[in-house]
Amino acid sequence: MKYAKMLLISLLLIGAVFADSEVFDIRMSQADDGSGLVRICFRARNDADTILAVNVQARWADSTDWHIPVVTLWDTISEFASVKPNYGWRCSADSVGKEHCIIWDMTTDLGAVEADDFLGRIVTFDSLVSSFAVEDSFRVSDTLRPDVRAFGLGYRRGQLWVQFHHEITHDVWVRPYDLPDLTPGDSIHIGTVTVGPSDIAFAGDRLFWVEDTRLLLKEFDFTTGTSHTVRGDWWGLPGTEVHIAGTAFDGEHLWVCFSRGAFVALDTSDFSLVDTMFFPDFGISEPATSADGLAWGLGLLWCYSNDNIAYGIDVDMDSIIHEVPTGEVVEMTGAEGAAWDGMNLWVVDYARGHVYKLLLFNQIKLYLSSPFQLDNIPPRVEWITPSAPDYSDTFMAFDTMELLWNAEDLNLSGGFSTVRLDLDTLCHLASTDTAFAWETYPWPGFRSYFELAISDSFGNNAFYPSPYFAISEPEGIGETELPGDLSINVFPNPFNSAVTIALDIPVGDGSPVPISVEIYDVNGRCVETVTEPVEVTIGVEATVGRLAKDTSTGSASVFAPLNKGGQGGSYIWTPAPSLPSGVYLVRASFGPSTQTGCKQSSGTEIATKRVVYLK
Repeated sequence: MKYAKMLLISLLLIGAVFADSEVFDIRMSQADDGSGLVRICFRARNDADTILAVNVQARWADSTDWHIPVVTLWDTISEFASVKPNYGWRCSADSVGKEHCIIWDMTTDLGAVEADDFLGRIVTFDSLVSSFAVEDSFRVSDTLRPDVRAFGLGYRRGQLWVQFHHEITHDVWVRPYDLPDLTPGDSIHIGTVTVGPSDIAFAGDRLFWVEDTRLLLKEFDFTTGTSHTVRGDWWGLPGTEVHIAGTAFDGEHLWVCFSRGAFVALDTSDFSLVDTMFFPDFGISEPATSADGLAWGLGLLWCYSNDNIAYGIDVDMDSIIHEVPTGEVVEMTGAEGAAWDGMNLWVVDYARGHVYKLLLFNQIKLYLSSPFQLDNIPPRVEWITPSAPDYSDTFMAFDTMELLWNAEDLNLSGGFSTVRLDLDTLCHLASTDTAFAWETYPWPGFRSYFELAISDSFGNNAFYPSPYFAISEPEGIGETELPGDLSINVFPNPFNSAVTIALDIPVGDGSPVPISVEIYDVNGRCVETVTEPVEVTIGVEATVGRLAKDTSTGSASVFAPLNKGGQGGSYIWTPAPSLPSGVYLVRASFGPSTQTGCKQSSGTEIATKRVVYLK
């Protein structure tokens, strides 16, 4: 999680050799719907009838290395042919001058981030893969052992992952290297093989790898620490009968290549066949021209071959459109995995145990954007009142209580918050508000908690429950000691047409006492009550009165007795059609201070029960 840091964004537009290109009207902004998506729009001009490629880079303001991963991009403009998501974008020169927008899923690439004062820059290149240089290389430490070889390469969130194979035990493991300093992380064992592995690829946080001679595609589960086969049957397609060599994810589908030139695209949900390509030239002088490591970048599928050539493949046209010979600079003696980090192509030489970083572009022009922000972290909330986890926060009935909380977020202004209790909304507030005066329910014995739903200006939202609280009797109410306790039961609960209310009245000395039953909504409004005083002789067979409609409110709800006799009675409450669904409180009381009508009676003995009404 990174706070209050500056990030610089650059888009890479790669044109033909010496083409005169220009970028203008650059706008970058994050959506305000909580999706964590960033919209990047611009216009481009190129004098030549060429193809432009777009990619995005990022760095923090206090760094000079463009290593922050910004690779999950989608094309969002319908005029252009490319409709599937990828790690780059290409458009022909005849679209010059039209506004182009791409969507960046920064949550997938960066994880949790909250920062302000981001700057973007679009970078144009006047040459497309016409030259390259070895930008960096390193010997992976595991290969210092003579029986260990490096094979696959993958890239995820600023880390280059290398796959290793032990030639005696046939154990396979992966190790991440932080970019740009290439600090190694802990190794993770992913399985064993019969002969050898070939390559790895990340599809988001999912890790896929291939087993060479057994022609198996596997997925590693980071939670269980185990791998399982997801595809081993290749439908008898030409070129799939020997040596599965590489794998790469294009943002939507997983590509697998075979040494003899077969390329297969799979759906990552069920691993069904999506697309195929076949380039038989890869198998003419096998193994010299065999397909090996696979990577996806700039809207192209890159295949690094044993003939020391990086092939750029247009998967829409099923054709090889670029060939970058690398043998004059670095001659591989055993090319295997490949990975794209958003700017550079990384390849591994398993024979030497070296990984090489190939810089393919030069002749740079820069175009700056205006500042913008990134934030996919919801506000953080700490409750002040109530705050006790053990019901020790007690509010008096009929009192006014101020709820208090603290909220933290760089982009809190412009958001909103809502305070809820059970199923009901108490208030709507601005996200910068941190207090609310609540008139407590007239429900002694009621226990519950509040929930604060809060959102910042980018739509990042979260829900924070408060500690529990309890409501006690209002002050100044006298008590008369009576034996036993009054209890109340309601069923069914929730209900949708009528509910039974059963009272259990304690046994006493036989003297008559008044009894009252009332129904309250969540705002403390009495919606039903007994219209005639009912006296029950404690300890004697009770005479149960009828709860009729409330003449003070005009309500048509009716209580009807289910039985008579015993130490109490049962009633049926049929809510009026005008009453909404929600939480209601059934409150029964008896004793000398009991009042009649909707006057929030407070008898000597009080029992309450919540009931949920669902229309």
